[in-house]
Amino acid sequence: YLDKLVEAFPLMVKRVKLEVTSWNIQMEHLFQTSSKFCGDPISLLESRGSLLLRGLVFAHKISTMLKTLINLHLSLGVPMQRKVIKPMCICIELLKSLEIIAMKKSNVISESMAHISRILSARLLKVTRPIRSKLQASRKFDDHKMDVLAAVNVIESILHGSDSFTFSRQSVLSLSLCVCLNPNIVKESEQEGTMALFKRIQLLADWQAHFKQACCCSFLLWNKELFPSFIKDLYSNTQTESNRIQYICAGFSDASILLRKVQHVENNNDHLIAYKTYLLDTLEEQLIKPLCFNVEEDLRLRIHAKTQGTIAQETFNPKKSTNKKSLKSFLDLKPIRILGNQINIKQKVTHYLETVFYNLTTVALYDWMTYADMRNLAAEKFNIEISDNHLPMGSLEYDQGLDVLMIMRNIHIFVSRFSYNLNQQNFVEKRPDRGSKNLNTINIQSIAASLRQHGLGILNTTVNFTYQYLAQKFHVFSQFLLDEYIRGHLGKERRWYKKHKTECNNMYPYDRGLKFVKDIRKLGVLENGRTFLDQFRILITEIGNALGYVRMVRSAGMLFCSEAVRFLPDIDSMIKFAIYAGEGCPAKDPVYANNTAEGEGQAQQGEMIEEGQDEIIGAKLSQETIKASQNLDDVTGTLASTFSEGSDYFKVLVTVFQQVLLSGDHGHLDNFYMIIPSLCLSWVDASYQAKMYMYKSNRSRDTYYTDDGFAVGLAYIMAILKQGSKFDSMHWFQCMNEKLASDGQNIIDKKKQQELKRKQKNANSNQNKKKSSIFSLGSSKKDVEVKQVFTEEEEEAVHTLQQSDNKLQATKRENDLLFFSLSGARVFFKNEKDKKK
Repeated sequence: YLDKLVEAFPLMVKRVKLEVTSWNIQMEHLFQTSSKFCGDPISLLESRGSLLLRGLVFAHKISTMLKTLINLHLSLGVPMQRKVIKPMCICIELLKSLEIIAMKKSNVISESMAHISRILSARLLKVTRPIRSKLQASRKFDDHKMDVLAAVNVIESILHGSDSFTFSRQSVLSLSLCVCLNPNIVKESEQEGTMALFKRIQLLADWQAHFKQACCCSFLLWNKELFPSFIKDLYSNTQTESNRIQYICAGFSDASILLRKVQHVENNNDHLIAYKTYLLDTLEEQLIKPLCFNVEEDLRLRIHAKTQGTIAQETFNPKKSTNKKSLKSFLDLKPIRILGNQINIKQKVTHYLETVFYNLTTVALYDWMTYADMRNLAAEKFNIEISDNHLPMGSLEYDQGLDVLMIMRNIHIFVSRFSYNLNQQNFVEKRPDRGSKNLNTINIQSIAASLRQHGLGILNTTVNFTYQYLAQKFHVFSQFLLDEYIRGHLGKERRWYKKHKTECNNMYPYDRGLKFVKDIRKLGVLENGRTFLDQFRILITEIGNALGYVRMVRSAGMLFCSEAVRFLPDIDSMIKFAIYAGEGCPAKDPVYANNTAEGEGQAQQGEMIEEGQDEIIGAKLSQETIKASQNLDDVTGTLASTFSEGSDYFKVLVTVFQQVLLSGDHGHLDNFYMIIPSLCLSWVDASYQAKMYMYKSNRSRDTYYTDDGFAVGLAYIMAILKQGSKFDSMHWFQCMNEKLASDGQNIIDKKKQQELKRKQKNANSNQNKKKSSIFSLGSSKKDVEVKQVFTEEEEEAVHTLQQSDNKLQATKRENDLLFFSLSGARVFFKNEKDKKK
């Protein structure tokens, strides 16, 4: 039966749709506000009553068809076929259209209902009058006839009494008719006609409730999974059927009738809100987002076809394109109502396009003309008025570097691809993009140019983004130090150093730091050749790069303010333009401290707390001028405060993370300072390798000449964990200098030994020449080969020694550079007590 129903369902729905469409047309024709040209009033009223009853029949028929199909699939566990999705959707639309047209014509129906009831009452009286006459003509009266006569009197009194039929009147009328329609008195055919007439009276008496009940789609609450399929099928259809969506949403909104009657929970609004959220999210995912993407794609393709000419114009021909949707029909829809919410599709698409155009324009300012054309095309084709993004198009020059917004949004990529220079305050790209011959650089001037475009409000936003990024990095930082191997080794090193501090002359040995580097390498090496210690060092470097970016943004903000503040006459004594433009201000006396009265009107003046102010006579200009003056006061006040004070963002970032890392279960961070020597060795080696790769044409690794982010990150972490003094007690850089000096002395000694050997060899060769005769033959081939071998070995030894000396000098430079960078970076994070010391 289900298979047959599925096969016949589309045809059944098609037939019913034609009938309902015809009914809607007749409703519009018969239920007009004025019946002046509608012919006989009685026949018009009868036609109106019959039409209403036909509408009820259609509603019950469609509802039964839909419920039967859904319930059979659910009870039998059979998946629905795709071909019944659209017919089911049409059924819901037909039900809601019947309800909407009935509510639309409710005023005319209500005016006609009293007259229709009177006509039907007159028909019913025609049935009861012969019964009365027959009973009155009877000579013998028994109890049964008396009851029938009494029922007839009751029917006539009800029908003559009022035109309204309440529930009590209907009940009494029904009972009286059952008594009157006795088979001994009335024929069976007359009984059926009379009961059908009474049924018509019942249905028309409460037509609104019957229509609402017949067209109610509250059963869709248990089948809400159909809503995404209905919306998706409606949007994917190439035909213009956008108006159907309002009926679908109205059908699924009927589920609120059941949700408001929920009694198993105290607050039934939670279920209603959850159901409404589901409908709104589904509409967003299945209709609004695809529509936004398609509108943007259409605009972009048309503009590219115009500017670049890579797309053929035939692709936009609606006659040749088979899958072209009518997007404008969805944008022209009135706001969709869902359980009290109004969804304006056009407004949402407009907001999406404004956001996309603004974001993409800020990323690539040279494309501003393209997005301006797309904005104009959207206004012409889709009637979408996209507001101006108020960006100064093309004001940021190409040589200004990357935009501050782009860096802020991709700060995780930026800190990994750029290296920071502490002294020059700039960032240099480590490796260029594929095919590029240049390296990107970012300095204070480029950031100041971006601030001139975006405003000073981006300073706090930058700090917020940096804080979120640092929070993620500190989580990885904590997890590394929480590792059992790392934690155990650092604890062991701390105990060893505490025990042998005096033996090592209060200096942490170089050999132990190098041994930890080698031990970490034994744990494994990544594909790029880095160890876990290298990854940890890179993590600290990225933290330092993020802080360097904050410092550079702050410096750029001060540069921008210094350039803007030069137009102000005097920062210290700025007048309030709003007061002079407005009502003015009365005079104020100066306020002094330690006032002691010596008599009436006399006071001993101490230190002045607040200066006095003369009376200001305002110009009493218009409100617009006063408001403009207030804006000017705000701008000058912001420039003056930013230029004179400036926020210490480093102190804020240190304080925020100190509150977290110095409290709670973070004891594994107490030994962080013990890993710093190994990190320094790793950094020195990595910096040396990066600078060596700069001289090679084929660079397979990152190359850079500066990397002060590690020093800044190390100083920042030591300031947070308050381990600067502990690291100083290890005297690592002093130990490193002694180790390098010792290695340098060894190389000098080896050079002296080689020089001594060379001198001895030259002396021996001179003695052999003196002993040999002038007439003696030359040396044999064997002797020549021995001399040549000895000479090559000697040259190789000299070359190796020279390379060792060069590497030692480079290592010394890198170690000194790290020491100076770390010492300079630690100044940023010193508190007031340390500065006083």
